[in-house]
Amino acid sequence: MSYWSQVTSTIVGRVAMTQDEAMSLEVALLRRPGIHLEIGVLWGGTLSIAGLAKGKYGMVLGCDPMVNGHWDDRDPMTLTKPTEEQTRMNIAQFLGLSPARWQLLRKSSNPWPFMGLEFSTVLIDGDHSKEAVVSDWENASANTTELIFLHDYNSDRHPGVQEAVDDVVMKDPRWSVVELVNTLLIMGKQ
Repeated sequence: MSYWSQVTSTIVGRVAMTQDEAMSLEVALLRRPGIHLEIGVLWGGTLSIAGLAKGKYGMVLGCDPMVNGHWDDRDPMTLTKPTEEQTRMNIAQFLGLSPARWQLLRKSSNPWPFMGLEFSTVLIDGDHSKEAVVSDWENASANTTELIFLHDYNSDRHPGVQEAVDDVVMKDPRWSVVELVNTLLIMGKQ
């Protein structure tokens, strides 16, 4: 059973990614050492998948201010409103309670709250405005050693993500496209 199947079968809420996208994330993170950062956590589904894939080889860190967007309104896919408590319970269900395995920070990614930390991988899936995605890219790309995943690219629903990727990310000579799976763009460091 894939981690996507395991998480989607029991999570309260949803995994905010298609099965194909989640499988690409899972395969890319499988036993990869280092810290994985997820910007934008919502129900904790993809953070749980990332933590399961990494196993004992590293930790996962989530960052979300837990305000605005689906945090203030209902998630249109579930018609319910996520809460910090439910998101933490979802993650703990799959990853346990050890802070050495996962942490969830109730913070915005801008200004960058991770001075001095280096990440092996980062998933950008927070604020979908062009300005926020560009800021997340600039911070993540300067502090990531291997892969950056950008979710909701190549989607008419999120023009800010599309513009940020086309105008900034694709022009960054330090990074190149590894794969595009539906709306999940994977960039690799040169």
